[in-house]
Amino acid sequence: TQDPIGLLGGENLYKYVPNPTTWVDPWGWECWSTARKNYWKAEAKNPTQTYSPANMARMTKGQAPRMKVEVINRKTGKPEIKDVSMELHHRDIPQRVGGDGVHQAGNLDALTPWAHESVDTFRHTGYRFVDMIKGLDTWVK
Repeated sequence: TQDPIGLLGGENLYKYVPNPTTWVDPWGWECWSTARKNYWKAEAKNPTQTYSPANMARMTKGQAPRMKVEVINRKTGKPEIKDVSMELHHRDIPQRVGGDGVHQAGNLDALTPWAHESVDTFRHTGYRFVDMIKGLDTWVK
């Protein structure tokens, strides 16, 4: 409905935010890109495991740590060597459901893309994991 809570939203009364993936609403709910950056910055300040210097530098900037892996492309069947980032899985409150606490650290698990795929039916990597070449503790740019 038009302007359901009376915020006088401007030219388009059906548009609730300028950009739903980056906008932070006036009630203070954190957008996903900010929450993700804050998660990795917090991990850099108080690491829960050993990371390479390159990964520590990434996390300090709010970027996920990376690893180098060998995978099989599920479409072509060909092997590939790729740098892939760790991902954050919304454990108790799925991101697609949303709500209070959805992006809080207590609801997030840091997983490899393949571990994420195994616990979230909506996540598909497109690759079959074969081998870890450089882990989070040895990855270099």
